[in-house]
Amino acid sequence: GHLSAGLRKGLLHLLTLAQSDEDYVGESWQVLCSDRRIRFKEMEYHLPPQTAEDVLKEVILRLERDHREIYFPIEVRQTAGDNAALSPFQDGPRISIAIHSDADEDHERYFNAIEPLFVEAGGRPHWGKMHGLTYKELSGLYPDFDRFCALREELDPTGKFLSPAMARLFRP
Repeated sequence: GHLSAGLRKGLLHLLTLAQSDEDYVGESWQVLCSDRRIRFKEMEYHLPPQTAEDVLKEVILRLERDHREIYFPIEVRQTAGDNAALSPFQDGPRISIAIHSDADEDHERYFNAIEPLFVEAGGRPHWGKMHGLTYKELSGLYPDFDRFCALREELDPTGKFLSPAMARLFRP
């Protein structure tokens, strides 16, 4: 069901008071995971540091104004840069912003309202989470994307190992 805006804000405030600031340093598989007992849908984008604060403010504004039924917190974290070909952190650190929706509720209106903010700010989607981008949009976001797609095509010219979802990402 839906929570009133006041009840939702009060509940989130209480939950926030119970949390402490957390700083983690370590292997990603150890520090970027958590036990989740609630089923949910998630969209996460990794943004350049210079655009992330403005995007986060707009996400919060739209959440408060248009999506008061959403009771999940917004997750924000920073990750150092790396040089992996399809890494969202290639070419420098990124600020990750994740939004969530209850698994049993329609997420499309919320996600479709927020995703353009992420994309316009140069955000790169989390490969394992929900997003609406295709090859056309992705090819401009990753410096080595075309090189990866050419290698993938060379190793699998018939697309045997491409599901329809993967073809949407890696084929024009």
